[in-house]
Amino acid sequence: MRHYGYLERIRHPEREWFSFLGGDDLTVIIHKDAGQKQLFFPDWQSCDNGDGMLTLDSIRKQVEDMHGRAIIVVMAENPLNGYVYRYGNYGDFWVQIGSVRGYA
Repeated sequence: MRHYGYLERIRHPEREWFSFLGGDDLTVIIHKDAGQKQLFFPDWQSCDNGDGMLTLDSIRKQVEDMHGRAIIVVMAENPLNGYVYRYGNYGDFWVQIGSVRGYA
C-alpha cells in the first residue's frame, strides 16, 4: 500500500462499499474550477442490482457523468466509525485522508 504522508491510497475503490440500509451516511462534495464547491447527492439505486449499495468507484463515475472531472471528497459515516476519502487531488486515484469514531 502506498502512503502519501499520513494519507493512505485506496487500491480497490470498487471494494469500498457503503450501504444505505446499513446506516451509512454519505456527504459528497465536489470541487470544480476556480474553487467552486458543491454538494453532490449520489443515486443509491444506481449500482447494478439496485440494492442501495455504493462504492467509491460508483460515486466517482456518477460525479464524472454529471460534472466531468472534479476533485471529490466523500465523508462516509455510520454509528461506529467513519472515513474521509478524496479523489483527484493527488492523481486519478482515491486516498483516505481521515477517520472518525461514530458520527462526527
